[in-house]
Amino acid sequence: MAKPTIQPRLEKASVARTPHPAAAHVSATLVPRAMGFLAVSVHFDGRRVGGLETKFFRSNDDGSKGAQLGETLVTDDRGVARLPRLVPIGHYICELEHQAPAPVTTVHALKAAVALVLPIGSHAVELDGGLDLDRDEEGPDPGKEGNADADASQGTDGAAAGDQA
Repeated sequence: MAKPTIQPRLEKASVARTPHPAAAHVSATLVPRAMGFLAVSVHFDGRRVGGLETKFFRSNDDGSKGAQLGETLVTDDRGVARLPRLVPIGHYICELEHQAPAPVTTVHALKAAVALVLPIGSHAVELDGGLDLDRDEEGPDPGKEGNADADASQGTDGAAAGDQA
């Protein structure tokens, strides 16, 4: 099956017209807007999730969901859903199948995507007891090499205790 290509479609740009056209010619100044892509990469338990319906919406000033952008998309086998057109850079809402809406931002590169971890609201990194976070409370380990406090107390700072010339 042929891989679909993304045809970036530009939004309408703003134009500022001059008040007095020169010699019956209309002149205008194009005011460009910064544009980006809307793309998400969906993960669950360290794996990418394909086959999820995905919708992108404009974000209202209060952070609520606005008008839908484009059609409903489905995440591919890599867990990526990408709106096939450029949008003005900013904040948007992404709604995944059976999940709460998630705030997302635009990305600058076509291959980049905002990572979303399922269920929405969970953290991308979870600590499950694999790290000893209380180690520093006990103070420095006197048996470690390179520990200046341990070396000074044991007299191993490079000079013997009685060698002072």
